[in-house]
Amino acid sequence: MGPSQILFDPSGKIHPSHRYLLQYPPPGYQFVTDTGLWNKFVLTIAGVEAVYYSLWRLTHFLPINLIKSRIERVTKRRPPGTQLTFAINHLLFREDPWVVMVEWVYMFTGWWMPDFRRHQKSIEAALASPNCKKVLTWCEPARRSLLDNLDCSEFEHKIELLPLAAP
Repeated sequence: MGPSQILFDPSGKIHPSHRYLLQYPPPGYQFVTDTGLWNKFVLTIAGVEAVYYSLWRLTHFLPINLIKSRIERVTKRRPPGTQLTFAINHLLFREDPWVVMVEWVYMFTGWWMPDFRRHQKSIEAALASPNCKKVLTWCEPARRSLLDNLDCSEFEHKIELLPLAAP
Protein backbone atom coordinates (compact mmCIF):
# COMPACT_ATOMS: atom_id res chain seq x y z
CA MET A 1 0.00 0.00 0.00
CA GLY A 2 1.32 3.45 -0.94
CA PRO A 3 1.60 6.57 1.17
CA SER A 4 -1.50 8.26 2.59
CA GLN A 5 -2.53 11.16 0.39
CA ILE A 6 -3.38 14.62 1.72
CA LEU A 7 -4.84 17.44 -0.38
CA PHE A 8 -2.56 20.49 -0.02
CA ASP A 9 -4.84 23.54 -0.26
CA PRO A 10 -3.18 26.98 0.06
CA SER A 11 -5.24 30.17 0.04
CA GLY A 12 -2.90 32.15 -2.18
CA LYS A 13 0.82 32.73 -2.30
CA ILE A 14 2.80 29.79 -1.02
CA HIS A 15 5.39 30.58 1.66
CA PRO A 16 8.77 28.90 1.08
CA SER A 17 8.33 26.80 4.23
CA HIS A 18 5.13 25.38 2.72
CA ARG A 19 7.06 24.43 -0.41
CA TYR A 20 9.45 22.48 1.82
CA LEU A 21 6.50 20.69 3.35
CA LEU A 22 5.41 19.64 -0.14
CA GLN A 23 8.92 18.52 -1.07
CA TYR A 24 9.58 16.73 2.23
CA PRO A 25 6.28 15.37 3.55
CA PRO A 26 6.16 13.41 6.80
CA PRO A 27 7.11 9.74 6.34
CA GLY A 28 4.18 7.73 5.00
CA TYR A 29 2.37 10.74 3.49
CA GLN A 30 2.16 12.31 0.08
CA PHE A 31 0.68 15.72 -0.71
CA VAL A 32 -1.44 16.19 -3.80
CA THR A 33 -2.49 19.59 -5.11
CA ASP A 34 -5.60 20.82 -6.82
CA THR A 35 -5.41 22.67 -10.11
CA GLY A 36 -8.94 24.05 -9.90
CA LEU A 37 -9.98 27.42 -11.27
CA TRP A 38 -9.62 29.25 -7.94
CA ASN A 39 -6.04 28.10 -7.43
CA LYS A 40 -5.12 28.99 -11.02
CA PHE A 41 -6.71 32.43 -10.56
CA VAL A 42 -4.98 33.14 -7.23
CA LEU A 43 -1.60 31.87 -8.41
CA THR A 44 -1.88 34.05 -11.51
CA ILE A 45 -2.70 37.24 -9.61
CA ALA A 46 -0.27 36.38 -6.79
CA GLY A 47 2.53 36.81 -9.31
CA VAL A 48 1.68 40.51 -9.47
CA GLU A 49 1.71 41.64 -5.84
CA ALA A 50 0.06 45.01 -6.49
CA VAL A 51 -2.93 43.24 -8.10
CA TYR A 52 -3.09 40.58 -5.38
CA TYR A 53 -3.09 43.03 -2.47
CA SER A 54 -5.42 45.45 -4.25
CA LEU A 55 -7.90 42.61 -4.70
CA TRP A 56 -8.04 41.74 -1.02
CA ARG A 57 -8.36 45.42 -0.09
CA LEU A 58 -11.45 45.62 -2.30
CA THR A 59 -13.07 42.55 -0.75
CA HIS A 60 -13.96 43.81 2.71
CA PHE A 61 -17.57 42.81 2.08
CA LEU A 62 -16.43 39.20 2.22
CA PRO A 63 -12.66 38.78 2.68
CA ILE A 64 -10.80 36.90 -0.02
CA ASN A 65 -9.88 33.93 2.21
CA LEU A 66 -13.56 33.53 3.16
CA ILE A 67 -14.64 33.96 -0.47
CA LYS A 68 -12.43 30.98 -1.33
CA SER A 69 -13.90 28.94 1.53
CA ARG A 70 -17.52 29.74 0.65
CA ILE A 71 -17.10 29.12 -3.10
CA GLU A 72 -15.30 25.84 -2.54
CA ARG A 73 -17.96 24.62 -0.12
CA VAL A 74 -20.15 23.89 -3.12
CA THR A 75 -17.64 23.59 -5.97
CA LYS A 76 -14.81 21.45 -4.63
CA ARG A 77 -14.39 17.90 -3.41
CA ARG A 78 -11.31 16.12 -2.20
CA PRO A 79 -9.68 14.07 -4.94
CA PRO A 80 -10.38 10.33 -4.67
CA GLY A 81 -7.88 8.58 -2.43
CA THR A 82 -7.09 11.57 -0.21
CA GLN A 83 -7.81 11.23 3.50
CA LEU A 84 -8.01 14.91 4.45
CA THR A 85 -7.28 18.44 3.33
CA PHE A 86 -4.34 20.46 4.67
CA ALA A 87 -5.49 24.10 4.40
CA ILE A 88 -3.24 27.11 4.86
CA ASN A 89 -4.68 30.32 6.31
CA HIS A 90 -8.28 29.59 5.37
CA LEU A 91 -11.22 27.64 6.69
CA LEU A 92 -13.09 24.80 5.07
CA PHE A 93 -16.85 24.63 5.26
CA ARG A 94 -17.10 21.32 3.38
CA GLU A 95 -18.17 18.09 5.03
CA ASP A 96 -14.65 16.66 4.71
CA PRO A 97 -11.97 16.16 7.37
CA TRP A 98 -9.41 18.97 7.35
CA VAL A 99 -6.46 20.47 9.18
CA VAL A 100 -5.55 24.15 9.02
CA MET A 101 -2.14 25.78 9.41
CA VAL A 102 -2.58 29.45 10.31
CA GLU A 103 0.16 32.05 10.59
CA TRP A 104 -1.89 34.54 12.67
CA VAL A 105 -5.55 34.52 13.69
CA TYR A 106 -6.57 37.31 11.32
CA MET A 107 -5.21 35.42 8.30
CA PHE A 108 -8.56 33.62 8.19
CA THR A 109 -10.07 36.83 6.83
CA GLY A 110 -7.18 38.19 4.80
CA TRP A 111 -5.04 40.23 7.17
CA TRP A 112 -7.50 42.92 8.27
CA MET A 113 -8.65 42.91 11.90
CA PRO A 114 -12.08 44.60 11.33
CA ASP A 115 -12.97 41.80 8.90
CA PHE A 116 -11.80 39.27 11.44
CA ARG A 117 -14.04 40.76 14.14
CA ARG A 118 -17.03 40.83 11.81
CA HIS A 119 -16.62 37.12 10.95
CA GLN A 120 -15.29 35.89 14.31
CA LYS A 121 -18.30 33.72 15.21
CA SER A 122 -18.24 31.84 11.90
CA ILE A 123 -14.48 31.29 12.33
CA GLU A 124 -15.03 29.86 15.81
CA ALA A 125 -17.84 27.61 14.54
CA ALA A 126 -15.68 26.28 11.69
CA LEU A 127 -12.77 25.51 14.01
CA ALA A 128 -15.11 23.82 16.51
CA SER A 129 -16.62 21.70 13.72
CA PRO A 130 -15.99 17.95 13.99
CA ASN A 131 -14.58 18.14 10.44
CA CYS A 132 -11.72 20.35 11.67
CA LYS A 133 -9.23 17.87 13.09
CA LYS A 134 -6.31 20.18 14.02
CA VAL A 135 -5.43 23.88 14.11
CA LEU A 136 -1.69 24.24 13.64
CA THR A 137 0.39 27.35 14.30
CA TRP A 138 4.04 27.88 13.48
CA CYS A 139 5.16 29.59 16.71
CA GLU A 140 4.00 30.42 20.22
CA PRO A 141 2.96 34.03 19.39
CA ALA A 142 0.77 32.67 16.58
CA ARG A 143 -0.82 30.18 18.98
CA ARG A 144 -1.42 33.01 21.45
CA SER A 145 -3.09 35.05 18.70
CA LEU A 146 -5.74 32.32 18.49
CA LEU A 147 -6.18 31.99 22.23
CA ASP A 148 -6.30 35.75 22.84
CA ASN A 149 -8.71 36.63 20.00
CA LEU A 150 -11.11 33.70 19.77
CA ASP A 151 -13.32 31.81 22.17
CA CYS A 152 -11.35 28.56 21.88
CA SER A 153 -13.30 26.65 24.52
CA GLU A 154 -14.77 24.27 21.90
CA PHE A 155 -11.52 23.58 20.04
CA GLU A 156 -8.54 24.44 22.26
CA HIS A 157 -7.63 20.72 22.38
CA LYS A 158 -7.10 20.87 18.57
CA ILE A 159 -4.52 23.68 18.67
CA GLU A 160 -0.93 22.52 18.29
CA LEU A 161 2.36 24.21 17.57
CA LEU A 162 4.12 22.92 14.45
CA PRO A 163 7.33 24.84 13.61
CA LEU A 164 7.99 25.83 10.02
CA ALA A 165 9.24 23.01 7.82
CA ALA A 166 12.79 22.97 6.54
CA PRO A 167 14.75 20.22 4.78
